Amino acid sequence: MECHHIVPHADGGDDTFENCIPLCLECHGEVMSYNPKHPIGTRYSTSELKRRRDEWYQALKNPTVTVLNQKHVNIDREMVKRLRNTCPPHVMKHLYCDRDYENTSEKLVLDALGVLDNFAKRTESHFLDPTLESLFAEFNARVRGMKRSLDGIDIFQKHEDMIWFPKPYVSSPDIYAKNLEERQNLVTQARDAARKLYESYVQLIHECRLRLEISTLDEL
Repeated sequence: MECHHIVPHADGGDDTFENCIPLCLECHGEVMSYNPKHPIGTRYSTSELKRRRDEWYQALKNPTVTVLNQKHVNIDREMVKRLRNTCPPHVMKHLYCDRDYENTSEKLVLDALGVLDNFAKRTESHFLDPTLESLFAEFNARVRGMKRSLDGIDIFQKHEDMIWFPKPYVSSPDIYAKNLEERQNLVTQARDAARKLYESYVQLIHECRLRLEISTLDEL
């Protein structure tokens, strides 16, 4: 978590709780835009940031008594429906659970990450239930983490719709061993990121079904 100055120092903002909103690193970047006075500036109004912050402070004081009316529940159910259509469970399992990234993978692995990231950035892509919104935020962080782990696209060999981590050439035993170790680290990094992504997805879907009383996703 990082403390963001709602009113920047350059504009007279002070170091007080009233002028602070706690944000994760990713949200800290997304809540900003370029400003000559501040490298990342702010695109949201002061009142908007404070209102959103105070709503979450209130909801998290005692989340067990947060009650949503039926209209809110229906809105969240629609959100689950859009999420399911964007990333169906069987696709998520196929791309991020049923593979080890040691050998070739479909380019769909990368394409799906882009689709998920764009979905999360949409204005309507939010849950009203604080618990679900928190889990959705964690899921989005895993998506971005997976993207970062594969961000160096030049590390891949690509052919049509397939990608893979290339195995090093044997030039000398020492260099080969070093390059092989680097490749294995990349594979492990991708494998761990995919596992965390899928686990967060399963947890989110499980909690959605529990809190929104959804028997199966097919009923949506």
